[in-house]
Amino acid sequence: MLEARMKKRLLILACMLICLFSLSGCGKKEEEKISLTSDEKASYEKQLTNMINDVSALSKSDAEDVLKKLSAKSVKYKLVNGWIASVDDLGKLKSIGEYKYEADRKELKIKVDVEYEKRTATYIFFLKKEFVKDYDAEYLMPNDINIVVKRSIKENLINAAYNTLMGMGTVFVVLIIIIVVISLFKYVNMLDKWLADRKAAKEEAKMMRTEAVNNVVEQIAQKEDQTEELVDDSELVAVISAAIAAYEADSEIAVEGFRVRSIRRATKRNW
Repeated sequence: MLEARMKKRLLILACMLICLFSLSGCGKKEEEKISLTSDEKASYEKQLTNMINDVSALSKSDAEDVLKKLSAKSVKYKLVNGWIASVDDLGKLKSIGEYKYEADRKELKIKVDVEYEKRTATYIFFLKKEFVKDYDAEYLMPNDINIVVKRSIKENLINAAYNTLMGMGTVFVVLIIIIVVISLFKYVNMLDKWLADRKAAKEEAKMMRTEAVNNVVEQIAQKEDQTEELVDDSELVAVISAAIAAYEADSEIAVEGFRVRSIRRATKRNW
């Protein structure tokens, strides 16, 4: 009885696994890639050939003038802009090669090698399926254009070496600038120290002048307390002159035309 149940369960499990693998093997039908008829290919090749002939006939200055009149989002703008970047390396047009097609579900890529006097360039045209409202259907519309100049191995190596040297040179220049800036930090510290010392010296000189004036004033007060008699004019003039000179040095303001008169201490009276 138990064995019969186990066999039944194993049979059910085996059926479930078979159904699961069968369903996983049934995938979606792969969408078809873009395909063109011979007439469509001939039409596209004629249009692209005309575009290549037209742009190749432009000089660099003429192409720059044409570029100013085009919208930056248009495909023709990208074509003319690519021609301006490549015209110096190509020269005059000699022949147009065979068109090659690469397609997927949404995009068609058309390549063609074009021979010029100096080098060969590969034109790559990208056409993308887009929905057009006016026709209520999807059509292949030009989306982008690239011009790739083919260079020899020697030219590629020279360009690679040049780019490497330029990169290394830039790095070395930046490092030298950083080293120079770091080396100047010590002068910043020296400048701070010099400014601090100068400020301290000024403060010290100011304190000394103030102290000298205070000493002179104190001496005058002591002499006045010691005697009530007439103070000798010459001695008093010398003392006051010294005080005024010290004050002028402190305030850096010249006092001109001051007069010195005899000073008598008033006699104390007892009331």
